[in-house]
Amino acid sequence: MSRPRVLVVDDSKLDLAMARDYLEDSGFSVDTAASAEEALELIESTEYSLIITDQVMPGMNGTQLAQEIKKRKPNGPKVLLITVQDKVVSTNVASTLHKPFTKASLNMAAGMLCKAPAGAPRKAAAPSSAPAPSSFRQSSQARRPEPPKKKSWIGKLFG
Repeated sequence: MSRPRVLVVDDSKLDLAMARDYLEDSGFSVDTAASAEEALELIESTEYSLIITDQVMPGMNGTQLAQEIKKRKPNGPKVLLITVQDKVVSTNVASTLHKPFTKASLNMAAGMLCKAPAGAPRKAAAPSSAPAPSSFRQSSQARRPEPPKKKSWIGKLFG
């Protein structure tokens, strides 16, 4: 079985190198692009399972890049958007990952998206320092009932 091929797009050389190293350590085959325009050139000549792009870049941003990829390759690769913003609305993005991300959260998101069938967006993992999404907290609370609360000595006295 061949390794999933991923394209990482970011104008920050440090973030680009970090993401490449994280993904290669986990068995992905990784190409990099320093701009959306460079990414579009690579996409024309190479088949990718996943495009991971930063949202904030000079010229074309990550959401615009996702839109252009969808236009050029309607059944093409999924796009994982890396952002510091709370909400990014785009039907062309399969998932988002918030900065700062960890090696584990990037690899989990990339792995889930590479295994997901085409057209099936998935919610990427939040960074490990971030609280769990409210839907997760609610479902885990439903499975694990709260222990009964003990009354304090004041509660017992007046209670």
